[in-house]
Amino acid sequence: MDEQMVANVNSRVDSAYLQMIAERRGTVEREDAAVEAELAAFLSSKHACEPAQVRNVLESKHFYSLLAEHHELSGDVEGALKIWTALVDGKLTDTLKKSPDVPAALSKVATLLKEQNDPNLLSTYGRWLVRKDPEAGIRILTKQTAIPAADSSQKSTVRSKAQELEVIQTQKATIDELRDIDADAATKYLEAVALSTSKVQDEQMHRDLALALLRRVEQHLNDDAYRQKMDAVAQEYTHGSYAESFFAHLALASDGSPRELDRLKLAMLLQGSTVLDHRSLLDMIAPLEALDYEKAIIFGKLGRDSEALSLLAVKLRDANSAEAYCSQDGEVLSPMLATSIAEDHKDLQPFAAMLSRTYAQRVKAHAKATAQRELSATQRKEELLKQLLSVYMANGAEEKFRIATAHLLNTQALHLDNREVLELVPKDWPLQTLETFLTQSLRRQLHRRREMQMLRNIAKCRRLDVAEDLWARQRAMGGLLQDTELDGGDGAGGDTSAPGNDEMSYSDWKEGDAFVGDAVTSEKKPIQQRRDQLDVSKEARIDSVHAGYQLPPSSAVVHGDEDDSVDLT
Repeated sequence: MDEQMVANVNSRVDSAYLQMIAERRGTVEREDAAVEAELAAFLSSKHACEPAQVRNVLESKHFYSLLAEHHELSGDVEGALKIWTALVDGKLTDTLKKSPDVPAALSKVATLLKEQNDPNLLSTYGRWLVRKDPEAGIRILTKQTAIPAADSSQKSTVRSKAQELEVIQTQKATIDELRDIDADAATKYLEAVALSTSKVQDEQMHRDLALALLRRVEQHLNDDAYRQKMDAVAQEYTHGSYAESFFAHLALASDGSPRELDRLKLAMLLQGSTVLDHRSLLDMIAPLEALDYEKAIIFGKLGRDSEALSLLAVKLRDANSAEAYCSQDGEVLSPMLATSIAEDHKDLQPFAAMLSRTYAQRVKAHAKATAQRELSATQRKEELLKQLLSVYMANGAEEKFRIATAHLLNTQALHLDNREVLELVPKDWPLQTLETFLTQSLRRQLHRRREMQMLRNIAKCRRLDVAEDLWARQRAMGGLLQDTELDGGDGAGGDTSAPGNDEMSYSDWKEGDAFVGDAVTSEKKPIQQRRDQLDVSKEARIDSVHAGYQLPPSSAVVHGDEDDSVDLT
């Protein structure tokens, strides 16, 4: 037989076998599980049945689970999704199963959607999945919005600003639809996508996310157990001497539960977002006494440095964050700390990533604001350090503040003036508190003064070297001899012949000595020419010396004026 005949025979045999299994022939009261297992094994094998015939047989017997798997094997993903969703919704009933296996069906739907990039399938069945399994549905919808619209080749995952704006519009539409389905799911989806863009921050999405986190934290604080734990953590940090900042201490005390991570998320969002309306958020946070750290972040965003430093340094006793605030131009929480904490908590990673991405932008924005105030970065840091020092001095009666003040002075002495510090120090403070600072400051000033004196002396030596070298070159030019007559007859240098020999008396000329007169007149012309030539030759020699003159090499690097160190006395 030829190949076509063999294929026809195999098709008829397999079709008959499929029909026999489906109709349960040849056995007595075969169980549904056995029939399902045998059909599944046959369909997964290399059979010769036509796909249409298989569909007809399975549909006629209402074997919908097997039919969905058949669609999946045939590449008809949409057909498989329709059957699985209909089984879960109760629109279809499988005769081989008394009740549908909902978890297995949902897992099948999620697995099929993970492998798809069709926006229509992801959007339609992702929303359906949100109703049944919010977390799985959000993952699918997040996958859908994360696909670049114009990047079909998938060669690059970096989106342009225009693509991110388009994605944001899609995400907003999805959020609006999810709110009609499940408000909690909409909030979870918002949390997943609001921080996904790297070039654009949407004000509405950040505001909605901040409000959602703030409401959740407020609800957590209404719980006595949670509020007592937060109060205990704050008191423990206030009365203890911990090396880490308050935020790091709070993260270490967290058990990783969603409600404790919500506060960490809120702090990262407040610090990292550049589009939030911090004034309105401050009005909402103000009644919550436990959120002092978050209030300090907002005060820093609003430029209220004194209030922020008072909360950090006095109320929370967080010297690390207070000094970081001064060093980071008003930023309480650093990206490095946020990233370090997020390594142990996966849910915090999007927030830490957002904080790291926007750090450079915030630095530029603060630099621009500083330029408008006509302050350099160093001056801005010195200003903040003085404010922090004033806060410590105002509360200097307690020993703990003296220790913090001494630490600040010792670590930031380079940016503080000892005279201004002494004016702020209370009179009852012991000198031992300022001993290290004053020693370092005076030693640094003395070093600078002596260094400037050395530079001044080096400059003087250099000046003498130049003057001596120039004098030597001028001496090497030699002297110039001039006739007395060329100098107007003043007798200064030149020819030493007697004046009587060169001049003619009036009587001789009057007597008609024309020959002598003509000789004298003829001699004056070459004398004038020689004088002009000598003047030109002298100027040319001086110009040539100046043009060829170069400073000899010297070991001095810096040339200072005489008054370089006047201000150091």
